[in-house]
Amino acid sequence: MLLSRDRKQQHPPPLSPDTPSLFVDAALDQKNGVTGTGLIFKLGFQTTLASHCHHLPGAVSPIFAEGQALMQSLKWCIDSQLSPKFVFSDCLNSVSKVNSAWQDNSALSGLVSRIRLLFSNFPNASL
Repeated sequence: MLLSRDRKQQHPPPLSPDTPSLFVDAALDQKNGVTGTGLIFKLGFQTTLASHCHHLPGAVSPIFAEGQALMQSLKWCIDSQLSPKFVFSDCLNSVSKVNSAWQDNSALSGLVSRIRLLFSNFPNASL
């Protein structure tokens, strides 16, 4: 799912073969108490430049796991000096929270605030 910060698109944009794009996902293993996050950094939809996965202790809620994946992926991009034009996530709830002014006193709200701060490093990117 991609939501443009300006137009609220809910469909993949047309990507040229040289458009830097970040694809993010999370997986939960409730039985073993582990959250997995992963990313693929591509040019367009076809050319993979890099991929990375990270295992975190604890099995959290699905939306929190997706938020952790997004946060870890943005940190990785900053550390790797890669700048995506588009960031893709399959979690509409987390994307909507990041792209809105939503906040409350929850741990999820704190995570969303950190994601917004990291995302500000990519002013031309759409989530």
